[in-house]
Amino acid sequence: MTTNKTERTMTDAEIRQLTPRSHGFPRSFDELKEFAGTVASLTFGFSAILIVAWLLLAWVLGFFVDAPLGWDSGYRNYIVGTVVALCFIYTVYEVQRSEKPTAERAKALQADVDQRKVLIEEHTFTAVKVAEEPEHGGLIYFFLNTEGRVYVLLDYESVYTGIEEEDPPQSTFVPKSRLRIEVTPVARVPLAEDFDGEILEVPEPFLMTSKTRVWPEPETFIDTPWDRIESTYGA
Repeated sequence: MTTNKTERTMTDAEIRQLTPRSHGFPRSFDELKEFAGTVASLTFGFSAILIVAWLLLAWVLGFFVDAPLGWDSGYRNYIVGTVVALCFIYTVYEVQRSEKPTAERAKALQADVDQRKVLIEEHTFTAVKVAEEPEHGGLIYFFLNTEGRVYVLLDYESVYTGIEEEDPPQSTFVPKSRLRIEVTPVARVPLAEDFDGEILEVPEPFLMTSKTRVWPEPETFIDTPWDRIESTYGA
């Protein structure tokens, strides 16, 4: 699967990055900022939906009840405060739960931390295919290596431009024939990657749809045969 494989010692920064979080809460100031931003945006969104639903219900009941039930109600502050508080509690719980690794994942991460090793793999590719995901138009690349295995790479820049309603294919990423990646040996967490070599010819993207049953895992080799990429992940 690989052209060349070597090892190096994991840095202290990488060890801190990979140490499993048993509770899912942030451990650094940067993680805290990201956690707080996610909680704040989701709390606002959930609260807005529930408050709008309350106002619509109050408007409908207003046809049958001769009393202020909506924004002019004397209970407005209590209702809004309760909604926001409940949404905040729910959001904190869900965000920390989503950040908490599964038992299997945590075990793999801990094994990587205990070994303190990083694999350096060098791959040679001979061809590439590209798919366009349906939500934001982000590009997913499938690389065929010299051993006949398929490596998947998500072009995150194309996803970001799609979110910003720009043209996703105008990404600066250029597929090339050689890839050097640094990954952990057990959990296979990618720590660095660098493309060089000859520029590969990229065909027109095929479209992935919301009906695609199986989505490839980025930054990994997949078992799907090269000649079945389009039929497996396409429309």
